[in-house]
Amino acid sequence: MQQKTEFTPEEHHRRGFALLEAGHGHEALEHLSRAYLIDLQNARLRSSYALALALVRGQFLGAVELARAAVRQEFYNPDLYQNLARIYLAFDFKADAIRFLRRALMVDPENAAVHKRLADPRLDDTQSDGIDVDLDPADHCTVHHSDELEAVADNMRACPLD
Repeated sequence: MQQKTEFTPEEHHRRGFALLEAGHGHEALEHLSRAYLIDLQNARLRSSYALALALVRGQFLGAVELARAAVRQEFYNPDLYQNLARIYLAFDFKADAIRFLRRALMVDPENAAVHKRLADPRLDDTQSDGIDVDLDPADHCTVHHSDELEAVADNMRACPLD
């Protein structure tokens, strides 16, 4: 008889996120929802679950609400801003996606994954959003003392989420 294996929230998260990136949405959602339900206070798990809700089930409002709560809890985590940006981009809200990717760079100006997402060709057509956006984040998102979280926190408080 085979014994049932229980995963930790971190293992569910790791597996779920890998499945999501590989395009196995329903399996990913299963792992990410289990991770989140085991540890409801974990901002990273909440954010990843929100991303899966948006990408797999098309639940924009619920996903945005969960992802924003995660960002408010861990404003210093660029991955959470990136997940929120991916949710907005999935529903073609390009200006919001760019805004949250830039916030991720305010926290971590050297984050290669965020720079790569900003170079996403889907973000090039920003004219349809009624804004003129320069996609070079170096011009807008540098924090002079990025190693000082307090400076980042002050900057984030000056630019509320809403």
